[in-house]
Amino acid sequence: MRVACVDVGTNSARLLIADVEGAHELKTQAHIHRIVRLGEGVDASGRISVVALDRLATTLNEFAATAARCGAERLIVAGTSASRDAGNEVVKAVYGRTGLAFEILSGSQEAEWSFRGAMSALPQVTGQVITCDIGGGSTEFTFRGNQGMERCSVDLGSVRITERFFKGQPPSARAVGRARDFVQRSLQAVPQEYGGPLVGASDTHRILARLAGPESQALSRQVVAIWLERLLGMSRVEVRALGPNLLAGRDDIFPAAVLICHEAMVHLGREHFAISERGLVHGLAIREQLRLTGTGTIAAKRPA
Repeated sequence: MRVACVDVGTNSARLLIADVEGAHELKTQAHIHRIVRLGEGVDASGRISVVALDRLATTLNEFAATAARCGAERLIVAGTSASRDAGNEVVKAVYGRTGLAFEILSGSQEAEWSFRGAMSALPQVTGQVITCDIGGGSTEFTFRGNQGMERCSVDLGSVRITERFFKGQPPSARAVGRARDFVQRSLQAVPQEYGGPLVGASDTHRILARLAGPESQALSRQVVAIWLERLLGMSRVEVRALGPNLLAGRDDIFPAAVLICHEAMVHLGREHFAISERGLVHGLAIREQLRLTGTGTIAAKRPA
């Protein structure tokens, strides 16, 4: 079965077209990423702007056309943190502009399917493990222990932190201190008692690894700390110059994302994180395969 899944985050939207075979086996046919910044201003207002909705509609219409050309049998569109903040407003707006059903994932659902997507790329990792998915509006942690799984979502994201605390780039020392305090307080909701390796399931982890070296499959907390100090002293132009293809549309929020990454490692007591090349959008494809075999969750319905 060929499925097309769209993960609409606070900063970006991602399309995965994949053939789903067997038990969670995915063969990628297309993987497209667009910067939408749906969550622009949402942290302060709780509403998504008309301009941001227009950007999203343009992107979703492009994705739907691509999915049709590639012969996808199903198209699933799901939103995360910014969509949760805005609620049914975005569901109705998307349907009105594109005709597409738009599902809003809860924080727990986002954590679960991010975990399943990330771990589908790491079948060799068994037993206890922690995944971390840093987004624009929220960060999700999933813990697989000996007695099952626990999921945790906190309203801690790179767009949210940047808009609240970083009014300029590079940010002032006072702004960095306030942001760090906020991140540390937010992370108090994340359990610390679980064992196992830490797996990075977000673009933040993957970009950091590429900046550190093309062959990097894991990064130490010391290396993350060095990059964080460097990024917090850079202008937006200097951040983008580190990797124009990697950081276009992220140059303003990447320092905040790396701050979250570092503080999460400190909070969890982890000295390293491993990298997964898969994430939430892959989990959505797996979920659709499970749904059609009667063991997963149902897709979104049209808005009333």
